[in-house]
Amino acid sequence: MICGLTMQECLLAFTVMGGMLCSYLLKTMKGNIMNKLLIATFASEDNLKSAQHELLTATIAGFPREKVLVNKEKKEIKVIMPETTRAEVERVLNEHSPLNVTVEDTDD
Repeated sequence: MICGLTMQECLLAFTVMGGMLCSYLLKTMKGNIMNKLLIATFASEDNLKSAQHELLTATIAGFPREKVLVNKEKKEIKVIMPETTRAEVERVLNEHSPLNVTVEDTDD
């Protein structure tokens, strides 16, 4: 564990973010107990952007917006979230026609 983060959370932060932003992300990711990693892949950058925008502007109770990580090269959104917000996050992403949506446990 580094700064209270699991190895998966650290790797995710370093994979998606770089430099100073990575340091900030590592400090803020553990605000609540996070136990799910949702990964959605999109066919187009337009779908990716619209899904990202909707996630960041949605009013999902208990949803930490700083835990939405976007990789434009892979056309992928990764969301670290509590199980309590999973259904709503999946609903928002599915409205933007992802090619694939997977959910993984992030607990060690």
